[in-house]
Amino acid sequence: MNRIAAILTIAVLGTVCGAALTAQTLMPLPAQTGTFSGSVRGYWFTAPSDFTITGLRVPTDASTAAQSIEVVSFGTTPPPLWSSTTNSFTSLYRVVNDATTNILTVNISVTSGEIIGILGARGDVNSYASGAPHTSTINGQSVTLARLGMQFPISTTPAQDIFTESTGSISRVEMYYSVAGDPEIDIQRPAATSIDSGTTDNLGNTLTGATDQYTYTIENLGTTNPLNLTGATVVAINNETNCSATVTTGPSTSIAAQGTTTFVVDVTSSGGGAYSFEISIANDDTTGGEDPYIINVAGFAGSTQEIEILSPTTSSISSGDTLTVYAAQVGVSSTGTFTINNLGVLDLTFSGTPIVDKGTSEVNCTVGITQPTSPIAGLGNDVFDLDIQPSAATFSFTLTILNNDADEGSFVINFVGEAKATVAEPEIAVWDPNNADVANNGTFSETNTGTMSFNRAFTVRNEGGAALNLNGTSIIAVSGESNCSVVVTDPANSLAAATTWLATTDTFSFAITPTAAGAFSFTVTIANNDTDEAPFVFTYSGHTTVPSTTTSGGGGGGGGGGCVATSNGHYSWLVLLSLLSAFVVFTRVRGSKA
Repeated sequence: MNRIAAILTIAVLGTVCGAALTAQTLMPLPAQTGTFSGSVRGYWFTAPSDFTITGLRVPTDASTAAQSIEVVSFGTTPPPLWSSTTNSFTSLYRVVNDATTNILTVNISVTSGEIIGILGARGDVNSYASGAPHTSTINGQSVTLARLGMQFPISTTPAQDIFTESTGSISRVEMYYSVAGDPEIDIQRPAATSIDSGTTDNLGNTLTGATDQYTYTIENLGTTNPLNLTGATVVAINNETNCSATVTTGPSTSIAAQGTTTFVVDVTSSGGGAYSFEISIANDDTTGGEDPYIINVAGFAGSTQEIEILSPTTSSISSGDTLTVYAAQVGVSSTGTFTINNLGVLDLTFSGTPIVDKGTSEVNCTVGITQPTSPIAGLGNDVFDLDIQPSAATFSFTLTILNNDADEGSFVINFVGEAKATVAEPEIAVWDPNNADVANNGTFSETNTGTMSFNRAFTVRNEGGAALNLNGTSIIAVSGESNCSVVVTDPANSLAAATTWLATTDTFSFAITPTAAGAFSFTVTIANNDTDEAPFVFTYSGHTTVPSTTTSGGGGGGGGGGCVATSNGHYSWLVLLSLLSAFVVFTRVRGSKA
């Protein structure tokens, strides 16, 4: 059943003004936008189908004085535009100075195509709705409410010399109606919760592959005739996507007036993600475009509870990860909000007390935690907040979150940081091409580079709370090239301060060309304003092949061509040359004896 809103449909089983009422529906009206006193105004419309006017009422928005109403029929000829007027109408109902605020009971039969006019006011004050004409509905069918009026107060003068205008305001009079005799279908899930034809019934979340049962109620809202379900397949299931849906219990095919029947649908999702299908029920409801009555059904299938935690920068964290707290200062709070997502469809519950537990892990810091709630519903989320206050330069702590995720039941996050003592300072760091930290005065080594030119990209990072300035004459200075030539692509000469959870970064790169096969190297110097790492210096050490005495592994991946912590390449070649020299001398000596 199509409803503008649930409050518009009123089922009255008592009496109003002493007269019994049947089920009736309010024709929707626009909201009041103003008032007008004196001559009465109203509206007129063309009936879209047969119905009965069962109640009338002037709303009390404009006035609470006595109400006066008159209903007229123009037959099939609309009222004329002002300044012309007409008296070619029949008065169907008139009431004057009714002091109640009740719905006044009437019984006015209206036929399809008949033009009806309604005039009304309280104390000769019209409840105006500007912007005529307005669109409304009667029994789900669209009607146009046009401006209507006469130049007399309705409380003293019967309807006469009526006119219309193409624009302006209507005067609001509530009209209640019923449609007698016709069946009226309504489908509900759960019972008494209507699902309008053409709309979606959301089944919510379920486990992938699980079979769930859903019961729907069909109600005949009509007051006289039975509702017949006329399809060859009474409840047809169409357009199944990522699921199978089966009607396991069918409804009765004939439903008495005011009666109900039910049907049951079993739904099994085929895979994870969204699924959908359509329910279509052919019937003999002739109004409101509800034959067939169509419900689009949708749901979501997924796994059991699955925890995911996002950092304040929305990066996903794995259990066991270590996060760095950047730009920290001794005695100053560093804060962050973390998100716990439940990627599954079952509740994610927590068993720890508290949920996010720091235990006794605080080293040189105190950590305040605003806890999330338990449980987190399927596909839902919650947050927890950290307030970290370092008490010394190097600090750390660990959080543990006990939960019912099958493979991450103890979710652990480690935190480390280095706090400056007084004011925010820059903090330089350099990462190699494999995103590993390069130590100041350390060495980055790799082997098996070949003799052709190649590029290597490094990252300079500011992990401190003040801007990092790279203040050398050359931003990245290269010196001491041995058996190679190097061309540098510089980063920016200044990196903004880091935030608590995100360092500021830029890249620099080397285009390296070995001069000949064998070992090659150069020194990298980065002048900067870090108070304890200026300048930042490291050595690049490479080899075009894999020296036989080189320990494999490290850096970019093993003895087959990765980075190594140290290189004995120079030494191994010297040993080999010495052995060859000795062999030549020995051979020559033996030759002289011969």
